[in-house]
Amino acid sequence: MMPDMKAQNQQTVKVLDVNTVQYLNSYAENNFAKTSSIPLLIYLRLAIIDSANNPTYLQRLNAIFQRGVTIEGKKVIVSVPPEWKKEAWYYSEADKRYENDFAFVDVNSMAFYGHIDYSEKYKHFNSAQKLAEKLNVFIYFLSEEKESNYGWFWEVLAPYFIALRDNGHFETFSYLLNSSTNEDGVKEWVLNHRTRIDEFRKWNKNYQW
Repeated sequence: MMPDMKAQNQQTVKVLDVNTVQYLNSYAENNFAKTSSIPLLIYLRLAIIDSANNPTYLQRLNAIFQRGVTIEGKKVIVSVPPEWKKEAWYYSEADKRYENDFAFVDVNSMAFYGHIDYSEKYKHFNSAQKLAEKLNVFIYFLSEEKESNYGWFWEVLAPYFIALRDNGHFETFSYLLNSSTNEDGVKEWVLNHRTRIDEFRKWNKNYQW
């Protein structure tokens, strides 16, 4: 169970604190087998407060997006990871909710991630554009399910990323996260959109947790 971070959320999710970063990394790793959404929320937030390590967080995000995806010839097959079938939420009734329960989001978003990575529709997208598409799917399901769920991740981190989308910063965030890849088009976008980057950083700094 998460500690009582709500009372300390300024330190926990806004201020870069070495112990906080280590704790969240550890929590994400320990819960990776149970859910995709909690590690996603953690690594996305750490990519902002600990941006020097973005290549690491990007690698971890991509591993999450590839969960359950197999390629057979030209077919992309997405299946529920076997470890999820060991979890209580997998067998629970649809209307039964656990604290920090992301079952609906996990199962419904994973098929879209594989589609974005391998579909012809997205083959000309760069990595930042694909990430933005995946995040759009993820945040859509978060926003649809938020009022039906509870727990620290639903009440603290999920609203932040929903607000990030609603304030038009998805694309900027995706390019910043991918700026370490040296991919054609990504670094150029970052260099040519300083105003949008400054606006995102100002919004992030002033966000009311």
